[in-house]
Amino acid sequence: MDVLLKKYLVCAIVLLLAGAARAETWQGICVSVIDGDSLVVSHESGKKEIRLYGIDAPEFDQAYGRQARVCLQNLVLKKTVTVESIEIDIYGRTIAKVFMSEGCVNERLVAEGCAWIYTRFCKPEDLKTWSALEQNARQQDMGLWSQVDPVAPWDFRHNKRRTGHEQADNHVTASGYYRGNTGSFVFHAPGCRYATCKSCTVGFNSIGAALRAGYKPCKKCIDK
Repeated sequence: MDVLLKKYLVCAIVLLLAGAARAETWQGICVSVIDGDSLVVSHESGKKEIRLYGIDAPEFDQAYGRQARVCLQNLVLKKTVTVESIEIDIYGRTIAKVFMSEGCVNERLVAEGCAWIYTRFCKPEDLKTWSALEQNARQQDMGLWSQVDPVAPWDFRHNKRRTGHEQADNHVTASGYYRGNTGSFVFHAPGCRYATCKSCTVGFNSIGAALRAGYKPCKKCIDK
């Protein structure tokens, strides 16, 4: 066999095995819901943070952010789910489709107006099906579409980062949007009256980042 052909076959096998390793399917119990598109699932190898593939829910501190989290909680919290992993992102989260007996959770959130389709990261076959569901939710003013002018989460994050940079340049605020207390290891949402304590010196750009750092959400402003 030609040497180049052998090398090609070896590379192809490695890529197939790597893809198979990423595309695992397993079951577990949802023990926590971080926000409208992120959850923590516990199974035999421990707890894993799952970022729902193909959708993007409003950020927690964005309009309809808290309601989006409740939408996901009502569907999966303390229930057995099937996770169809797709890949691992740069934050170590498992990007996945999540299923229950009622069907695909990702799809359900779009259909109920609890999340946008994340078109940039959605495969064509899913985009085709989910687009019709999103359009119906828009027409029925369901969930986030009941707002007069809903802002896409990716635009909200971009604007927030830009504002954050401007504030940092003007020394108006410290870095990070969620404030972590280095004494109690509790973190607070923007605007929380407890976020200005002397020990609240750590900043996080998201709830997920704070949780991954070992901080717990404030029960007054976040864990509701």
